[in-house]
Amino acid sequence: MKMGPVDLLPEHKPCFLEYLALFSGCRLSAYAVENIYIWSGIYRIRWAVFADCLCVFFEDKNGRFLYLPPLGKEEECRREAASRSFLYMREKNGDAAGVGRMENVPGEMLASFGDAYRARPSMREYICSRDDLTGLRGNTFKHKRSCCNYFAGKYEYEYRDFRFASRREIHELYGTWAGQRRKRKDRVYDGMIADSRLALDRALSASGVLAYRGGALFVKGELKGFTLGYPLNADTFCVLYEFTDLSCKGAAQFIFREFCRSLDGYRSINVMDDSGLENLRRVKMSYRPREIVQAYSVFPAGA
Repeated sequence: MKMGPVDLLPEHKPCFLEYLALFSGCRLSAYAVENIYIWSGIYRIRWAVFADCLCVFFEDKNGRFLYLPPLGKEEECRREAASRSFLYMREKNGDAAGVGRMENVPGEMLASFGDAYRARPSMREYICSRDDLTGLRGNTFKHKRSCCNYFAGKYEYEYRDFRFASRREIHELYGTWAGQRRKRKDRVYDGMIADSRLALDRALSASGVLAYRGGALFVKGELKGFTLGYPLNADTFCVLYEFTDLSCKGAAQFIFREFCRSLDGYRSINVMDDSGLENLRRVKMSYRPREIVQAYSVFPAGA
């Protein structure tokens, strides 16, 4: 079957599920439409079926790249789809080195592309036990447990489904949180916050079609915490967003614990990557992940 390239819409989710199901054991957060779609506020996202493989392209002023490796049943088909994808990317990228690539390639898939490609490590994602995050038992989680207890004892709060918060309230809280985080000037970090806000707006706009779940934390009727994520598979849930008013001590730890408690049936929580930031890596590690999953970027061997 040949299809595309066409621009991605939330309604295309059923077309994706057949291919994503082939890699349902992959623990990387990118293997869900809910993850892919949010970036449509930053990139033009187009998808095609080459050699019976789903190929998802991201495009901006710098060029095109594959957000995922070609997804298909047969290794031979994935190689052919990769070859055709790089030809398609070259139409846009020309000879720009390093632009045409495959992102979010799991380690177990690297060998299937053969010697025509080279790989390098990219982001790492942190997989935690849901039982650990809901129980916060033992000395390991003493500080987080204390923060939750402080918040519960100090504030008059209400935890509800994220849909009880208006778009206006959510964006106002995000602005408050972002302003509190920007205590020092860092253009890269500020750019990440701006991109993340665009992605959040896409998620909220598609929440009636795609499978986002989340929580909202109110203190005396005012939104002080927000979290949002999506199921990756039957075992793992990905927490995509969590932000709070940082002046509200303990709110971050409390909303995260409550949200994890609401995720009945999932054994693992993917708390996503650290964006290469050391302070964010420390936060992820403080929840004692049971597994750290490495993603790879893949380039033509001669590039």
